Amino acid sequence: MDAKAYAKNAGDIFVLPEAVVKIKQLIDDSTTSMHEIAEVIN
Repeated sequence: MDAKAYAKNAGDIFVLPEAVVKIKQLIDDSTTSMHEIAEVIN
């Protein structure tokens, strides 16, 4: 398998936990408070 084939299948192998995705969305939103981020972490 070449590098392009590995890269194409990488999405199936590496899945971030849902909480990480949510935290990233909150961090990218300038209106998010630290309290909202803390709620996801806890």
